[in-house]
Amino acid sequence: MGDSLDTHTPTLRVSDSRGLVVREVAYLRSVTSEAPLPLSTRQVFDAAGNALEQWDARVTTSQPDLTSTFSLSGRTLFTDHVDAGWRAELYADTGQVICRWDQRGSRQTIDYDSLGRAIAHHEQRCTAPAALTVERQFYADGSSQFAQHNQCGQRVRHLDPAGSLEVSEYALDSAVLQEQRRYLNTLDMPDWPASLEQQEAMLEPGRYETQWGYNATGDQIEQTNARHYQQRSRLNVAGQLAGLQLIAPGDAAQTLVQTLDYAANGQVQTQIAGNGVVTSWRFDPANGRRTEQRSVKGSVRHQCLTYDYDPVGNVIRVTDSAQASEFFSGQRVEPIRTFAYNTRYQLIRATGYESTGAGAQPQLPDLIPLSDRNRLRNYTQTYAYDQGENLTSLVHHSATSGQGYTLTMTIAPLSNRCLSWAKGAALRTTTFSYDADGNLQMLYPGAQKLAWTPRNQLQSVVLVSRKNAVNDDERYAYCAQGNRVRKVHSAWSATLMHVQETRYLPGLDIKAVGGDEQCHVTSLQTPAGPIRFLHWVQALPHGVENNPLRYGLHDHLGSTALELSGDATVITHEGYYPFGGTAWWAAVSQVQADCKTIRYSNKERDHSGLYYFGARYYAPWLMRWISPDPAGSVDGLNLYAMLRNNPMSYVDPTGLARSRLDYLDLAAGPAPDRVRESALAANSSLADHFDTFIEATDHMMRTAESFAAHTRGLGGAQRRKVIAENNLDPKSDLELLKPKLAHAGYTASGHTLAQNHFYNFPVKSVGFPGTEYVRAMNDKEVATRSAMRKSMPIPGFKGAPALPITLSQAHPHVEVTDLDAMIGAVKNVYGQNHVQMHPFTEQRIRAHVKDSHYLLPYRAGIPGTHAEVLAQNDLLHRLDASGLGIATAMRDAAMYTVRITPPNREFPSCDHCSGIVSPLIHVITGLTEVNRLTTAPIASRIRRLSI
Repeated sequence: MGDSLDTHTPTLRVSDSRGLVVREVAYLRSVTSEAPLPLSTRQVFDAAGNALEQWDARVTTSQPDLTSTFSLSGRTLFTDHVDAGWRAELYADTGQVICRWDQRGSRQTIDYDSLGRAIAHHEQRCTAPAALTVERQFYADGSSQFAQHNQCGQRVRHLDPAGSLEVSEYALDSAVLQEQRRYLNTLDMPDWPASLEQQEAMLEPGRYETQWGYNATGDQIEQTNARHYQQRSRLNVAGQLAGLQLIAPGDAAQTLVQTLDYAANGQVQTQIAGNGVVTSWRFDPANGRRTEQRSVKGSVRHQCLTYDYDPVGNVIRVTDSAQASEFFSGQRVEPIRTFAYNTRYQLIRATGYESTGAGAQPQLPDLIPLSDRNRLRNYTQTYAYDQGENLTSLVHHSATSGQGYTLTMTIAPLSNRCLSWAKGAALRTTTFSYDADGNLQMLYPGAQKLAWTPRNQLQSVVLVSRKNAVNDDERYAYCAQGNRVRKVHSAWSATLMHVQETRYLPGLDIKAVGGDEQCHVTSLQTPAGPIRFLHWVQALPHGVENNPLRYGLHDHLGSTALELSGDATVITHEGYYPFGGTAWWAAVSQVQADCKTIRYSNKERDHSGLYYFGARYYAPWLMRWISPDPAGSVDGLNLYAMLRNNPMSYVDPTGLARSRLDYLDLAAGPAPDRVRESALAANSSLADHFDTFIEATDHMMRTAESFAAHTRGLGGAQRRKVIAENNLDPKSDLELLKPKLAHAGYTASGHTLAQNHFYNFPVKSVGFPGTEYVRAMNDKEVATRSAMRKSMPIPGFKGAPALPITLSQAHPHVEVTDLDAMIGAVKNVYGQNHVQMHPFTEQRIRAHVKDSHYLLPYRAGIPGTHAEVLAQNDLLHRLDASGLGIATAMRDAAMYTVRITPPNREFPSCDHCSGIVSPLIHVITGLTEVNRLTTAPIASRIRRLSI
């Protein structure tokens, strides 16, 4: 048998005495005839184990790609990246960021009140004479008027760069019940004054109010948007979404999702939409990967996608058997796309089908009629990359004469910035420039100039540049959480200025022309794809009925492939190149096609051709991001590469970090450790939630210490008297807190779902149902340290003896003898604490125990009873109620945990929690490498315990 592409291409890692990887060598090969090319990366660590310097595989100079400076407590104070420039942060003694600087000369300062809550954000551009107060935050006191609406201590008003957000009512668990968004009367960055009267003068008079409703368990079941369209969710007994309705003002309820069926592990198996289309999924039982997705109504098949993978999970073939093979110019065009990868799992070859005029370009190709798909023809694309993971060339072969081309990209020698882009030898080369923070300054020469906010958010794009006249442009505004809430497109026609505006609100987009509302778009997300309800207030397009429903069907990447009407007829159909460009699209009419805005990866495509992902923008014709990753080097040292050049097997829902496409099997997809500090720095709302969580824990501990000081040494009667005289809460007794050990919280769904106050359930490992305690070997059975060390060479190495003592022998542990009994007992513990175990929680606990070979570290307790798992369990129920896809929403979730016993500081999740909490959730306080107590020799374990 001949060598495969991956033969002799291992990954080698060199570790220092602390186990930190200081050098890694990977081998790159694209064809079997090539000799593997070694790619070496290296890192330098300080005494505390922090990565000070990092180099990518190019190593062209002695200058590191990333240099970092840390405080004594391990916080990142300074970073200098060749792509993003340098960033610096200054922390207060409370651990909160009080000032930030970057290489552009921008400066941000944050003011806090006496309770440590952020009350003002100030920003100053390098060219500005003074700082602007771009945010102000106001909190409710303990008065009765706030107590009636559960607002005490909560943020009730937030003035941000887009306007104001007021929360007029909270639920008992701090979930938002009612909020009002107001917009600034200008798109310029605000300078919020302290005077309420002056603040009001800066705002438009109109308010956009959104309301939410929850059931008794805190699951969202209703949402009424700013134009009174109400979404109603029906949940099953497990708290999962089972049905969805929409009620338009003055109309009866419309059923958008009739039923949803789930497997025992929580994977969606079937969805029946309101238009009668049945979507079903099949998964590989061995690994949970999606193998088939079908959408049919009666005998009509709209979509029938089958997926094939290589052994490591890369998508190698996608077939849509619902589409017929076509013939064009003597060639057979089949509905099949194929993909090939090099040994670094970068896409190097793709085949598919396209329409005439499609290619690497900002604009969409010409629309073709739905009945004329025989205009499609085959294509083949090959890709090449440099050693820094930059795409350097794309060769496009087409069966159509004149449609083939070659793209070449020149990369800066000392960074990953693309300096030029050329399509074909005869066409003009586009030269790019960047600001000091690595933000692209122009998409094309002479037009499409880009402007950026001090937070490195895209502020405007010049679409048409005129020398002696006003430019056509598009401008954007963002809320405090970094989400885009406003888009204004301005274009000149003769002597008239045409202004189109979109305002983004929860579950609703309001489109206006010339300042007058024209169309309301209510959006709902389902497992099969997005559903949109369009209501024209005025200017109904010719040939379109008012109040249509458009049912989207997406592919495995979330890209909208088809849109169906309320009676399940096809409205639009679209295919994509691997890196997101539109390869072809068809529609029943141009008017219907113009109504489509959500495309690749379930994201909106702007007039510029850019896709808005949340944290940044993506240019599909460049096949790279236009600004560095705000989360830092979580996806490698190249901050511009799209999905590390594997766009068919990964997704990036927010533009911050890629996630492995193991689809509805959430047990994979690692959450990178390095996201934490950069994520907090890039997302002020996440940082605020984390600070609030830490303050809540500190307050809890101060209250407990005060309780202890008042009641120390007292008897029962005296104790009760002191409690009454000092208004002490008996629940604050430190002795009651100690068994809880930890306090956890989370935030998710753009920080609209956030909850703290999750604690360990106090259970004992010894004697727990379904388990058996196994003692460690005694002194006579355990070899001395020196004898064991002599047996430590790596097993399998020639001439090295295996170590006869195993971890499970040398350490006390708990053996799970009856997994069903253990799970049942854990469920009973949940029930005693009025908590229902989510099916996914059970799935994760079972998988963790099995992966641990039914041997659990004794000191780690019983799986599933700790604060982090309980926080995830609560989040799962709330996601089901909100109708959000679990996999997508979890990628946007963050979790944190702290001890509530001395020394009262954040700490990594334990073995069990690290194995049970989904890797899609970013645990910003860290994870512990899961310790599997197997019968393998100690020397074979990567992570060794002191014996």
